[in-house]
Amino acid sequence: KIMEAKHASKKEGADEKFEMVSKSEDEIEVCEIEAKDAPIKAVTVFKDRAEVIREIEAKLIPGSTQEIIVKGLSDKVATDSIRVNGEGQFTIHEVQYDKKWVLPPAGDKKGTTAKLNDLKKEESKLRMTLQRIAKERNLIETYANTVTSFRGGSSKEGGSSPFADLKTVQSTFEFYQKQSESLDDRQRNVTERLAELSKQLILLRDEERRLANRNARGFYRHDVHVIIQSSEVEAKQAENKEADETEPIKLFLIYTVQDATWNPSYDCRVESKTD
Repeated sequence: KIMEAKHASKKEGADEKFEMVSKSEDEIEVCEIEAKDAPIKAVTVFKDRAEVIREIEAKLIPGSTQEIIVKGLSDKVATDSIRVNGEGQFTIHEVQYDKKWVLPPAGDKKGTTAKLNDLKKEESKLRMTLQRIAKERNLIETYANTVTSFRGGSSKEGGSSPFADLKTVQSTFEFYQKQSESLDDRQRNVTERLAELSKQLILLRDEERRLANRNARGFYRHDVHVIIQSSEVEAKQAENKEADETEPIKLFLIYTVQDATWNPSYDCRVESKTD
């Protein structure tokens, strides 16, 4: 069966509950889902708006009534365009749009700030590590230059060889190469970790600002409430089933988003063919 129903808006900020004639409020099972978790099945873009279809999968106990709440829709949704249809043995009784003023959970900002401080400390330690690596590299290069530098007078003056002996130079180069490779590996690891930290710090700073704004003034959440009830056929079949046995169903939430646009361009060719 395919059913369809359109919404009726609730008053802004209202907290009233749905009421069903056939079921009391306590008997209605509530299922909540974030809009971002309901996959988009199709989008049709017009010149000034777009129609979005989201698919919602749920499980309904035969003979029962269920309220499905889709939370966190865009504030650009045209509320009079919201409608719901579905596939399964059930009836859609009511579809309501709800715009509610909410505050974020307490403690979010504090936890985010703590994580941010920990990452800042790690970043500071890594930058100090880079400074130590630079000093170690400078010492190694100074040592290598000293060992391989000129000794005594030149050969024209009858002095000893102006360079360190070949064995010493070779040993110095091996030492220099080994230490340089070790420093290169350490510097690369620290640099890569700093790049990761930089990305995490940006995200956490944005999150901290967002939570600070929400803590200061709250925000509007846009939800859609759908009440469905199992059909009489399902109710009769339920008598022969276990009490907790459920039937999978599908709902399709359809709405229009305002301020969406596109600029079409075409490159078409038409060829005529005769039989």
